[in-house]
Amino acid sequence: MPVGFRSAAALCLAWVVAAWIPVSLSARGSAEDDASARPASEPSRISVGAQGEVSAVPDIATVTIGVRTADHALERAESENRRRIEAVLGALRELEVEDRDIRTTGYSVYLHHPPRHYRDNEYRDSEGDAEGEHRVSNTVQVTIREIGRLGEVIAAVTHAGANHVGGIRFEISNPDQVASEARISAMQAARAKAEELAAVEGLRIGRVLNIAEHEPHAPRTMLRTVETEADSVPVAPGELTHRVQVSVGYELLPQ
Repeated sequence: MPVGFRSAAALCLAWVVAAWIPVSLSARGSAEDDASARPASEPSRISVGAQGEVSAVPDIATVTIGVRTADHALERAESENRRRIEAVLGALRELEVEDRDIRTTGYSVYLHHPPRHYRDNEYRDSEGDAEGEHRVSNTVQVTIREIGRLGEVIAAVTHAGANHVGGIRFEISNPDQVASEARISAMQAARAKAEELAAVEGLRIGRVLNIAEHEPHAPRTMLRTVETEADSVPVAPGELTHRVQVSVGYELLPQ
């Protein structure tokens, strides 16, 4: 082979080798990086769900108290309503209900028209009542912090002139504490369940891998009779049950 051709062939071969070596090294380095980045094998695990509940006697009550009046003359309906609601508020203050626990929740005035009757091929107003009557309503929400006096309060306001009482609701003054106790109960139940299931397979549980709390149900009222004074309305505050549901994942380990 002529000298010129041998030199050209040698140069071409050297260029091919030089170009191939970095590519090979780069491919090797990439494989090593992938191996180092690959996560370790996930531990064996078990997931369980459990529920905890705590019952507590409510110590706060709220009740809606109202006065409703009606008259053909608006002034008389409003005046009578004002007189009676002031008597109701006075009765509450005599029972030492604080002003901060009395809140007006509604006041309305409207003209009520009686139903029209179809007679002689036309609709006619009721005889003697064509103008209708004005109806006035005033309602307040009252918080009773001594729940044992709820019946006494209801009796006092009705005697004072209230003609609408309803919307009684019982509450707990420390709901966060009750919810915390329910969570602890749920977690203890979850661990006991996981330990029991793992032992069946000759295993034991290790560290906690995840915890999830589910939206709790609204507190459920269990009726409970209470003694009331002779001049009060009987009430039954019952018990409020707070529930918490959790899902917990544990690591599984050999015995």
